[in-house]
Amino acid sequence: GSSGSSGPRKASRKPPREESSATCVLEQPGALGAQILLVQRPNSGLLAGLWEFPSVTWEPSEQLQRKALLQELQRWAGPLPATHLRHLGEVVHTFSHIKLTYQVYGLALEGQTPVTTVPPGARWLTQEEFHTAAVSTAMKKVFRVYQGQSGPSSG
Repeated sequence: GSSGSSGPRKASRKPPREESSATCVLEQPGALGAQILLVQRPNSGLLAGLWEFPSVTWEPSEQLQRKALLQELQRWAGPLPATHLRHLGEVVHTFSHIKLTYQVYGLALEGQTPVTTVPPGARWLTQEEFHTAAVSTAMKKVFRVYQGQSGPSSG
């Protein structure tokens, strides 16, 4: 039998801090195709200055989660139909020291008057503009989840 040497173990790096939040892809029909709402992050901290989908911190129940998310969306886009808010899946993205889990929601405004005025720090982008904008990899993952869920489901 071989006995493993029980010497002093090297201090392992701290595991990444785990955080969860809910984020929503808000889509509206536009003249040049569908537009999605992005908001800019603060100029300091994680992902400073990057654009992202409106998001809120994780709430323990889905009911609270939807409520908080809807309030956040309405801050940027005005009154929205709560019934349209759908949970689509989740995206896990690990940054250098943070493991972020995004609960992905989607809300498509169909048959509503498009929102044209948004407060500073928010803007509507087409899908093309989204891909050329300063968005984090995580948001591109989130958008992929959204795209995979929207449209006619086959099979």
